[in-house]
Amino acid sequence: MSKFMLTEPTHVEHPNAEGSRTLATRPITLAKSALPDQERGFVVVRPGDSLVSLAHALLGDGGRWREIWELNREFIPNPRTILPGQTLRLPRSSRTEPEQTSAEVDSAEATTRTYVVRSMDSLSWIAKRELGSGSRWREIWLLNRDRLPSPNLLYPGMALRIPSDPPERPEERAPAPIEAGALESIDPAPSEPESCEGVRIRAVREQWGGVIDRASEQLGLPVDVAAALCAVEHRQPGFERDGELRIRFERQIFAARTGKWIANLHRNPEDERRALAAAIVHDEEAAYACLSMGGSGLKGFRARQVGYGSAREMWEAMGRSEAHQLDALLRLCASDEALVAAAAHRDWIALDRHVGRLRSTQAGRAVDLQRFARLYGRL
Repeated sequence: MSKFMLTEPTHVEHPNAEGSRTLATRPITLAKSALPDQERGFVVVRPGDSLVSLAHALLGDGGRWREIWELNREFIPNPRTILPGQTLRLPRSSRTEPEQTSAEVDSAEATTRTYVVRSMDSLSWIAKRELGSGSRWREIWLLNRDRLPSPNLLYPGMALRIPSDPPERPEERAPAPIEAGALESIDPAPSEPESCEGVRIRAVREQWGGVIDRASEQLGLPVDVAAALCAVEHRQPGFERDGELRIRFERQIFAARTGKWIANLHRNPEDERRALAAAIVHDEEAAYACLSMGGSGLKGFRARQVGYGSAREMWEAMGRSEAHQLDALLRLCASDEALVAAAAHRDWIALDRHVGRLRSTQAGRAVDLQRFARLYGRL
């Protein structure tokens, strides 16, 4: 009898479901027509797949699961545990891979050269340096799928095949002549997809542009720098899902001010509110002073520096809207003359250092501030 017993996927009843819910799993694989020739012979594991179901769908016999396992044992110590996203090699006799002739192999080797992987290399870096475009990493991966099942398994010293004669790129071809009067019929070139930073700074502009413009004018901060500060320092939602102000009870600050230690595991919003309630019983003023509040995580002990009479007044104001939270963040920044001077001169390193000191956080976001300010200036 085989050491491992694998069965076909069956209907499974979810133990925690209300009533009786049935979950069905079935092998999900790429159709042969969906794969280019050089990718056949491999399969990407999808949710619900097992070695038996893959062998049944691709080899025509579920009992041949062991052949797939033997080819991939380096990455699958236990045949029961294959994970979605894994790339598995298939036997040569699978339905998805045509046999290569020796002429085809010789032809493939003639059009490639060898590259030895260096420390800190990735496929995208290799493609950018050797082929001129990081987006061509997939070409390298397809040439080396026999030794590189996953693009993330590179190691220094590995020898890779890379194209020796890169195919002609569309932009390098000579443009066809355009007849006179035909310019009106040409569709405009599609714009490149916007980066994640571009999407974020556009959202900041659309949602908080009025707050940023007003605060910038009142506080003497350049508007693009003010927007960059909001984008970099206000990264979380200002409120929890239940609509309550996002807070974090900093127990070490409370202990330093009162000598009283309030346990707090920071597991969820209920933990923070429970710790706050316990601290208020002991010392209300210190309890609100030790809170980090809103999406910016401003500390309560900065209340007077931000313009509030007390930490509790700051807590109440920041709970009204996220606009109040952004306004408080910019007012805190404008309270430091050195920070305002650094903002005026676009001294990103000094600006980041002063913000880190005010926020009690480590510096290291100077590059982010510069990038977001540049993006905001382009809008």
